[in-house]
Formats: sequence, structure tokens, C-alpha cells
Amino acid sequence: MSLVRAWRRAALFLVVCLGLGAAFAQTPPLPAAPSDEVRHLASVLQPLGRFRPASGGPSETITFELFDDDGQRLGFVGVGRSDVDGGQRPRLRSQHYTLIVGSETPRAGVTTTLIRAAHAIVDADGGPLPELPVRVTAMPTEGFGVAAAALAALALAAAAWRRFRITLDLRAQHLVQLVTQGSILLYWSVYWPPVRERWPLVALMLVMAFAADAIFSFARFGSWRAGLSVVPVALSINLFEWFDAPGAVLSIVGAFACKHYVRRGPRHIFNPSVAGLTITGLVSLVAPNAVHLGGLFHTLNVPPNMSEWILLAALLPQLRFRILPASLGIFAALTLWDIPGVLRPTILIAMTLLITDPATTPQNDLGKVLFGLLVGALLPVISEVLRGRGYVDDFAKIFAIPVANIAAPWLDVAAAFIARPFAAARDALIARIPADSPLPAALRDGRRWQVPNVLLVACWVALMVPRLAREKPLYFEPEIHWNFATPLVVRDADDVPRCASNPTFCQVFTFRREAALWMHRPRGRAAP
Repeated sequence: MSLVRAWRRAALFLVVCLGLGAAFAQTPPLPAAPSDEVRHLASVLQPLGRFRPASGGPSETITFELFDDDGQRLGFVGVGRSDVDGGQRPRLRSQHYTLIVGSETPRAGVTTTLIRAAHAIVDADGGPLPELPVRVTAMPTEGFGVAAAALAALALAAAAWRRFRITLDLRAQHLVQLVTQGSILLYWSVYWPPVRERWPLVALMLVMAFAADAIFSFARFGSWRAGLSVVPVALSINLFEWFDAPGAVLSIVGAFACKHYVRRGPRHIFNPSVAGLTITGLVSLVAPNAVHLGGLFHTLNVPPNMSEWILLAALLPQLRFRILPASLGIFAALTLWDIPGVLRPTILIAMTLLITDPATTPQNDLGKVLFGLLVGALLPVISEVLRGRGYVDDFAKIFAIPVANIAAPWLDVAAAFIARPFAAARDALIARIPADSPLPAALRDGRRWQVPNVLLVACWVALMVPRLAREKPLYFEPEIHWNFATPLVVRDADDVPRCASNPTFCQVFTFRREAALWMHRPRGRAAP
């Protein structure tokens, strides 16, 4: 009965949140009439393509969208004002404007057209100014210290109430997760400066995570087993999405509230990281002014070997724990859906880190495969629903996982049903082995019939590396490298970064070449 009640609570929570998100979907405002400034800039862009002004006011960024002959949006040019855009400073600037571009299609030549348009605006404004160190707008930092102090004070009060019943609980699996996720953040920070600026906020979120876990543990058990289990929760949230202080508190508190109170017997139903992200993501859809977030998916692709780094870092938990069947399942589903960019860093993080929590996935290998297949099948459906409602589909990679978490026991039942004929055939084969054979002692143990974990890892690598070698050039995003002067990226004579000139970013496992470029990089200039 407790299992049914837990399932009903979890399902009701998801249904109510999704229903509220659909009911409160925001209708985009009507565009304002273009000003004289907008009309002037539009005339500058007219010879270069089908540019249309999308937004712009006295204190806003002016956006010009590029369309093809069929009316499909291809990209945009963002024209910021130098006197009001104090938070962000891209590479290309003029006396009055700062320029960024964004491409939304892999079509050849689109980025080149956008960059030419940006240069046309700069030339019409008196030419480019000398390049200064690039500055990127990060999420607001106000409120993090207050929130961390408040949660820490509540945790201290709860500890005093329970007479400081605290025990130390250190487990190898949490240390492995810490090393894996921390190494990804470190490598990312080398190429994307906001990550370095984010480290103090990550530290404050760790304080929030320890405090929230302590508060709920003291409330539920009267004691707290302190350990490293909270660290992967905070780190994985920062690998997926950056929130302001209210969003950070909501994601952390929601994660540990679900861990301690939304349970199926002795196990929690939802991966805590996924639970916190799901709650905050749904709130951001229902009340977009309550929580502010910043998408990270494209910036994770800035380092030249990020996908390779994630594959290598994930080998540590994959070799130690039997978690790969779920990853193989989602990879198979996304391949069947013909989803492009399956090995982009963000999807790889979901495949290797977010869906593999042993406590919230099925118990047997086939059940884990079905779990991954279900997540992979739901992901594109949720993505289409979100985009159809006018939202970005960042959280599609998250919203599918709680549904599969709820279905985990039934996936184990389905796996047992599917495997029953094979188990009968196995038992019949074992029964025919002579009793005096030296093999029965090894073969009569059902666990001996499992595929060795090291063989699963070898199959995973054999699937990932060739596909990554084929797709890696598609992951090169020249507009991001152009906007913010990514270290080591070479720009051609027309100022456009291209794959042909950047083999370090477009070929697989170029760590050695990357290190050589850093060693020979002239200070203050792009790498040769």
C-alpha cells in the first residue's frame, strides 16, 4: 500500500506542476513600432540579407533576425548599446554599439552573413574600437550569502534541537561523483570565464546543500549522517543550469525535500539533482519572473575536447559501478529518434551522470535498459511540447527523467517478464550439464550469466568514439567563439572562425595538440 501511495504522490506532483505550467503559459508581447535608429540600422543590413527588426528600445538590445526566402529564421544580430550594456562586453565594439551574433541552423554561410552584418553596423558607426578583455554577463549574485547563512542557521538550530546527533558517513561512490563532476567544471572554467566567477556561488550552494540535508535529516530521523552525498547534487545542478538566489534555494531545498520525503519504501523515488532541477524548471515556466536562469548548453561546447573529457571522466564511475545499461538505453532511443548532436556535452552529461543513480533506477540490467529507452523516447516529445508553447527546450533533458523514476518498479517487472523465456532456456541448459563437470559451480550462479561490466564499458567506448569522430565538426559553433574570443580559436581573413582552420576543436581527442597550443600561445593574442 505504501508503494501505491508513494507512486500516487509523485504522479500527482508532476501532473499538477505540468498542468500549471501549461495553464500559465505566457503570450509573447506584440513588437513595438521601430524607431528611427532601428530603421537606420535596418537600412545598413538590407543589402546583406533578409534582416527584420525583432525588438529594441531606448535601453534594450536591438535584435535583427535573419530569415531565408521561405520565412524560416536562421539567426540574429544583437546590437547592444555601449552606454547601458555594462554587464556584457563582447569582442566587437564601436563607439555606440556592442555586437553579438547567433546562428540557429547548421546551413553553410549563415554565420558568415551574420558576422558581415555585425561588421557593417560597426563600420557605419565609425569603425571598430580596440579590443578589450571580453566580459560576459553572469547570473545575479545578490542573495546567495543571505540564503546560505539562513539555511546554515536553521541547520544549526535543528542540530541543537537534536543534541548534535551527527555521524560521519563517507562513501567511495560520492567521492567518485565529486571527482567526475568537479573535473568537468574545472575544464569548462579554462575556456568560459563566467565559470570561474561562479565558483564562490558554487561554494555557497554547497553550504546550502549541507544545511538542507541536515535540516531534513534532523527533522525526519533525529540525527544526521554527514557525508559527501550532497556534493554531487550541488555540482550537477551547476553543470546543467545556473539560477539566481531564489532559484538556487528552490533547487537545493526541493532536491533534499524529495530525497527525504518522496520515497518508495526505503528508497527515494527521484534522483535528488533531477528533482531540484525539475521543480525549479517548472516554476520558471509557471512564474518566469520568480526565478531567473541562464542556459549553459552552448557554452559547455566551447572547450575543444569537452565531449571527450566527459566520456573519459564518466569512465571512473562506469568502471566501478554497473550503471551503463541505462546509458546504453537512452543512447539507443535517441539514435532511433535520429536526434542530432547526441554526443554534445549537455546530452552526454544527462546520459552518463543524471540518469544513472542506482537508487532511483531499476535493479536489473534489462530494467535499466528499459529505463534509458523510456527517457530517450520522452525527451524529444517533451522538447516539441515546450518549443510549441514558445519555451526553450533546455529542461526537456530533465523532465523525462522523473517520469522514468516513477516507472522504475514497473520496468523491473516488465524486464522480468521479457527475460522469463531466456531464464527458462538458461535453467534448461544448466540442468543438462553433468554433475561431475567442473563448470556447474560457476554456471549455476545466475550472476555469472551477466555480461561483465568491463565488456559493457568497452562496448560503450566502441559506440561513442566513432560517432563522435563523425559528428564533432557539427558541434563547432563559430558564433560563440567569435562573440567572446575563445582562447586558441583561429579566425580567417574575413574574421570568421571555421573548422578547417581549427582542427583542435573539430577533431576528436586532440588533448595533446590543445596543450601544445597553450604552451606556444602568445600572451594577449590568438593562438597561431
